[in-house]
Amino acid sequence: MNRDQVRQGSLPGARRVGRCARPAWLALLLVLGPALSGCGGGGAEPVARISLDGLADGATLAPSNASSIDVGGTAWLIQGGFPTGRVAWRTSEASGTASLEVDCFLLCQGRWAATVPLALGVNVVTFSYLDSRVSLTISRYPVLVVSGRVALATTGGGVPDVLVQLDGFTRATGPGGEFAFVGVSPGPHQLAASLPSPQFGECLTFLPAGIALDVAASDVTGQDFTATQVSPCFGISGRITPSTNPGVGMPGVAVTLVGAHGATLQKVTNQDGVYAFVFLEPGTYTVTPSDCGLGSCALFSPPSTSVTIVDAGMVADFTRLF
Repeated sequence: MNRDQVRQGSLPGARRVGRCARPAWLALLLVLGPALSGCGGGGAEPVARISLDGLADGATLAPSNASSIDVGGTAWLIQGGFPTGRVAWRTSEASGTASLEVDCFLLCQGRWAATVPLALGVNVVTFSYLDSRVSLTISRYPVLVVSGRVALATTGGGVPDVLVQLDGFTRATGPGGEFAFVGVSPGPHQLAASLPSPQFGECLTFLPAGIALDVAASDVTGQDFTATQVSPCFGISGRITPSTNPGVGMPGVAVTLVGAHGATLQKVTNQDGVYAFVFLEPGTYTVTPSDCGLGSCALFSPPSTSVTIVDAGMVADFTRLF
């Protein structure tokens, strides 16, 4: 090669640009240079991380009827250092931020906590700190009510203290025989009614034997049971008063009823000091009051009493000794 070849740009692999020649390999390097920068072929390295307490990224929680959820976790910088700023959270209908409480030991980490409102339906919640993010999914269902009444077949009067069960949850009917379950999730459910303790006899039967429900998006009312008396039912009731003032009832005192075969029921006196056991078949029962606290128990007169039901309800009163 001679100087003329170089000067004219006839060097193999070169092109003439104005008065200068640029090798093709150099032009290619200039084009690819920005793409080859950094580790792995380009893009900025992540600088932060965020995690959820006890949950993996993308976790799905059990459905809830709550209007909000409390979530917390940790945020930190990959290269170390003191994390600053706030954690941002977002759903399809709301957004907000949570502050960091930084604690440094070997590595500085920021603790954060947020209360996120939940809309009805599926909620996907995303939490982000700088260039890192995690998410979780939770469904909220409406707070639905299932209610009804237990009434006597003969008079239509309400029957109190009947146990009504919805799946694994139990409610006792009120004075008018009414019951209600609040916070029932949509889907299939089963209702059933029974007396407080079958060991004391079944003087009432209930129809229907069970009610199958398919709860959708609204309250379910009118789930009624009819009670039929098949044998005599009686009760034991009474009042507990203090020895210092016999005219005043003592609320909150536990009263235990024990049947002839060892079956037990327990009631607590109401604000007037009154207790009552119902749906008892004829027989002998033991009634015992108790009021214990701070390592000691109160004394009563009598301490316990035996009551025999023949063909009528019985009364057993007690006095709390001071």
